[in-house]
Order: sequence, then C-alpha cells, then structure tokens
Amino acid sequence: MSARANLLRVGSALSLLLLAPLCSASRYQPDPQWLQNIKSAESFLPYRLGVIEFKEGNSDAWLEYMGDLRAALRASNYFQTAQAPRLKLQIERGYVAGDVDEDGCKTTAGSLALTYRFYEGAKEVSRFSITTQAPVDGDSNDYDAAMAGNLKLLLVELRKSHGDAGFNTQASSLESAIQQELSGGSSFGCTVGVALANGFVATVEGTMEVVSGAGEFAGAALEVAASPEFQNTLNAEMANYQAQQAQQAQFLNNLQAQADAQAEAQRQQQQAEQQAAQQAQAAQQQAGREALAKQLADGIAYRNMQMSQTTDPARLQQLKRDNAAAMQAAQQMGMYSQVDIMATQGTQAGYDQARAQRTADEQAEKQRLAAERIERERLQREQEATQRAEQQRLAAEKAAKEREERQRQLQQEAEERRLAAERAEQQKKQAWTNWLAVYKSSIRLGAMQCDGKDKPYRLIGDRPTNPMPKEINHYSSCISVHYEARCPGTPRGSGLRGTQYNFTGMGLGCLSAESLMPQRLACKDEQVIVETLDVTGCGG
Repeated sequence: MSARANLLRVGSALSLLLLAPLCSASRYQPDPQWLQNIKSAESFLPYRLGVIEFKEGNSDAWLEYMGDLRAALRASNYFQTAQAPRLKLQIERGYVAGDVDEDGCKTTAGSLALTYRFYEGAKEVSRFSITTQAPVDGDSNDYDAAMAGNLKLLLVELRKSHGDAGFNTQASSLESAIQQELSGGSSFGCTVGVALANGFVATVEGTMEVVSGAGEFAGAALEVAASPEFQNTLNAEMANYQAQQAQQAQFLNNLQAQADAQAEAQRQQQQAEQQAAQQAQAAQQQAGREALAKQLADGIAYRNMQMSQTTDPARLQQLKRDNAAAMQAAQQMGMYSQVDIMATQGTQAGYDQARAQRTADEQAEKQRLAAERIERERLQREQEATQRAEQQRLAAEKAAKEREERQRQLQQEAEERRLAAERAEQQKKQAWTNWLAVYKSSIRLGAMQCDGKDKPYRLIGDRPTNPMPKEINHYSSCISVHYEARCPGTPRGSGLRGTQYNFTGMGLGCLSAESLMPQRLACKDEQVIVETLDVTGCGG
C-alpha cells in the first residue's frame, strides 16, 4: 500500500473522530412519533403478517432491516391479528452507486430500489416498487439512510392504498419530508481526509521518509490538523452541515405544525358533529314525548265517549281505571297538564261531532220515512194492477204447466236411472281406489344386494293380505308399485325413483326379490330407505 493511501486513511480516521459528537447512529425503524402519524385506527388489510424474507440471502444488515420492517408494520396496525390468512413478504434489491472524483470522493447520490412482493400461498396479491436516494457520505453512499427512507415510503403507500382521502394530504407532506431527509449528505469526511493527506505530504515531503509506524502517523495528523488548509476545509464543511441540519429541523417543525393543525380541525369537527347529534337526539326525544302524549290524550277522549254510551258498571270502572293510568303515565313524563288539556279538547270535539251526527241522522231519518211512505203508495197501486194481470196470466199458464209437469216427470225418471248407473260406477272406482290405498299404506319395501357388488340393488317387499271388495272382485289383482329409494342424508324427493310392475311382495329375501333398481346407490343395502310413492293397477 502506498504512503499516500495510508495518509488518506489517517485523514479519514481523524475526520470521523472530529465529527463523532455531531452524528448519531440511526436504526431502520422510524421513530415512535412518526409511526403514530401514519398509524391506522383500525386494521384495513384482510390478512395477517407472515414471513418476511430477503431474496438475496440473510446478511446481518438485512436481518436487522427485516426485523425493523416487521416491527414497523405491526406498530402501524395495518394487518389483522387473528382469524385471517397470512401474507408472505419477499424483498428484492437493486441499487446504483453515485459518481466519484479523482480523489475517490462521492460527488453524486446513489439510489436504492426495493421491490416488495406480497404472497398468499403461491399467489402474488400485491407489489410495491420503491426507489430512494442514497445520500453522499464521504467516499461512499449512505444506503442505511436509503433503506430507512424506503421503509417509511412503504408504510405510506400501504396506508394510501386503503383509499383514505383524509390521509392523502398528510401523505404528501410525509413523502416530501422523507425526500428532504435523503437529499442531504456531503463528501465532508472524504474532503477532510484528502486535505490531511495533501497537507501532510506538503509538510514532510523531501525531509522525512513516510513509514507505517503508528506514532509517526499520529504526529503527522496532529501537525496537519493545525494547518490553515485543514481548518478552512473543516469550517466550510461544518457550516454546510449545520445549515442542512437547520433546514431539516425547520421542515420537520412545519410538518409537525401542519399535523397539529389538522388534528385540531378534526377535533373541532368531531365536537361539532357530537353537538349536532345531541341536538338531533334531543329533538327526536321531544317529538317522541309529544307523540306519546297525543296518543294518551286521544285514548282518554275515546274512553270518555265510551263512558257516555255505556251503562255497564264493570265497563265504566274499567274505563275510569284506564284513564287514571294514562294520566299517571303523563305525570311521569312531565306532561300532565298538556295531556289533560288535549284530552279535554278531544272529548269536547267528540261530543260536538256526536251531536252533529245525531242531528244529521234525525233529519235523514225524517226524509227517509217520507220517501218510504210515497214509495209504498206507489207500489200498492202498481201491485194491484200487477195482481189483476197476474191472475189472468196464471189462468192461461195453468194448462201449460200441467202439460209441462207430465213431461218433467218422464224426464226425471230417465235422469234418476242415469244417476243410479253413475253412482254404481263411482262406487266401483272408489272401491278400487280404496283397495290400492290400503296397499300404499301397508306395503313394506327395502333394497338388497343379490346380483353382485357392482350391480344395482333389487327391490324387496312384503305384500299384506287385502281382500278385494265384492263390487270389483272381477277386477285384476295385479298391482304396480311406484317407489323412491335414497340413502340417509338425501332429501325426500331427490332419491332414485322406479316402478315395480306386477309387484308380488313374496318376502324380504333374494329368493323372492323383485326386479333390479334403475341404478346402484352409494350406501349399503341395509341403509337404503325405500318409500312407497303410489300403487296403481298394472294397466296404468
């Protein structure tokens, strides 16, 4: 290694020692106040957080990052905590390093691109690709800051995907703050290191040999630190650093002020909504009390009218008790006088209406009676004329009726003979129907495997004794049984249907079994439920 390279390392080491009080180590996880700003009141993702893995391996830095990412996702309250499928999160990385000058110092920021893939099992359900700037940090790019900023932007994007319109304004401020934080950085350490090396060479060049002894390096570093070139460079970088810190502090203060103002506006809005809700509730309660008071008053007025129309002592007592209970309810509501006034007005209105109705009824009755008298007189005259005409007509019709009566008697006798024949036929049909119904209710059916395990079951059954009535003893006793066979659990009506023509019902064994069922059932033969649907004659 050349002497100049050693001097560069010594200069860088000294600059880090000088800057140590100004810098503080940062973790990837955001601070609690920032997390509180993006935290959701309720979980909105329909999943639980599962495994987090880095596609390119598990170095110490990425294990720390994944741990901080898991902690931040849990603190944000985006995911469910129970009774939901788990999402696996896989991270892929891409980055670009910044440019360097001839002395090896960074002149431009790098970039870090992370792709977050969310999987439910093997299915990818969501993806976010986020790129953050890696600020200049001496002779390298600060990828730790880029990773921390990338984590914050992921939390903001997840919250924005929820569709919370109120959060979008806050999200823009948060994103701007993150970009502002990552736009800083400088080559301060690298510049100081180069100045130390150049100054040291200028001091000892030609007068002493550069060696690798620790004591000689320390002495040279202290000598260069006192040089004007080093002091000017250090002061310039310190001023730049302090200006950036002040700018970031002012930006964060503005962001906090905006958040406080938004919180105050939300609080005032909630307070106004609560007051409006309370006023609406009070108005609704008052309207309900007034409606109930009207119902009580109407009930009292109605019962007062009933009391004026009844003479039953028990009925009167019951009506009085009901009125007293209604007034007691009004007293408990604090509306006794209102109900009493409305009841009095309602009772008086009822009396007035009843009086007017009686007057109208009396007048209408008088008019009705006069009209009826006139109508009776007219009808009497018409009736007398009609009676005279009727007597003449009856005399003329009498002869015709006698002829018609003889004809009717003949037709009636023929109709009676026809009806008797129809009744006889109907009795035969009813006897046949009753005979078949006895079989339908008494035949026992079942299924039995008689032709091998791959064949459908055979229908078996028992046909009880059922003598045929004498009216139809000339009919054929051949019957057809219509049935439904189903396994346990199959609803009635959804089973296998079939018809056994000329059902013999000789027994429940294979020797006396009937024909094969249309197809094989899925359950054992002893589990099959066979139900008689209908019994008909073999002729249909």
